[in-house]
Amino acid sequence: MNLKSNSLLRLGIVTLVAMTAISAKSEQQWFGGAEDVTFAVDLWGAMEAAELVGPGATNSVPYIGMHPHGAILESSIDTITVNGSASTVVTKRSYRGVGISIEAVSKNREAFLEDVTVMFKREAGYDTDNQDWFWAKYNADGGLATTPNGVSLAGRIAKGKPKGCIACHRKAEGDDFLYIN
Repeated sequence: MNLKSNSLLRLGIVTLVAMTAISAKSEQQWFGGAEDVTFAVDLWGAMEAAELVGPGATNSVPYIGMHPHGAILESSIDTITVNGSASTVVTKRSYRGVGISIEAVSKNREAFLEDVTVMFKREAGYDTDNQDWFWAKYNADGGLATTPNGVSLAGRIAKGKPKGCIACHRKAEGDDFLYIN
């Protein structure tokens, strides 16, 4: 083999390895991509318009929560329309802080609201392994929460992992990924 063909062979191998790595990375990036973030922003806007989140949010009855969600929670199951598709949305407002109690949250939700976690039922085929749920975690101000590495928590969060949104909710009774029925 001459030097030119050896260089071409090495270039081909390097290209193949790089393409395989890129493909593997895109297959494993189940959440936090540009499409997920865009959808999460649209979802927040639809929830805000439906008064499920934000300053005009309708309040429900707070209850004692558990890890990884807040000490006190408020949950609702509703139907909203996002980008022309009406579907089920599960909204969980998580409250934490010094002096927290159901009474304290009822009197001043803004003082204790830490985050809002959401499940939205996407179109058939979005994630058939996990009943087509889209997951998002928002900060109290509506901005997307991120992992320690800066990846936005929107999409198929922790798909295929032993811990995280999907792994936990997969265990819910009723085969619907919901703990509130």
